Amino acid sequence: NSKLKEGSGSSKAIFQKAGRKELEKACKEALKKYGQIHVGDAIPTLAFNLDAKFIIHSVVPKWVDGEHREYENLSAAYLSALKLADVMSCESIAFPLLASGNNGFDLQVAFEIAKESVQSAD
Repeated sequence: NSKLKEGSGSSKAIFQKAGRKELEKACKEALKKYGQIHVGDAIPTLAFNLDAKFIIHSVVPKWVDGEHREYENLSAAYLSALKLADVMSCESIAFPLLASGNNGFDLQVAFEIAKESVQSAD
């Protein structure tokens, strides 16, 4: 979400495993540094206790009806994260299936957007 607050599902698991207090603090500092973030944007924090160097937080859209730029905005979230990973010289990246939980995207639609976005970034 645009406030980088802990949510449910993957978000909750990431916050729990990374270290909730440290990650909450890092998210607040990132918001101060980068300002307001919007759907399709991505910003980094350290990963703390995760087996990774960074967490790239991508803001994803909620599914409405497919007529509110949901496809483009979800693709933008993937592409922003990939671009940021490239700028940060990350050697690998892992994504949960973005927007497929509480944001209401059908799993197959979310998967196709993820696949097409990652393939187009090559």
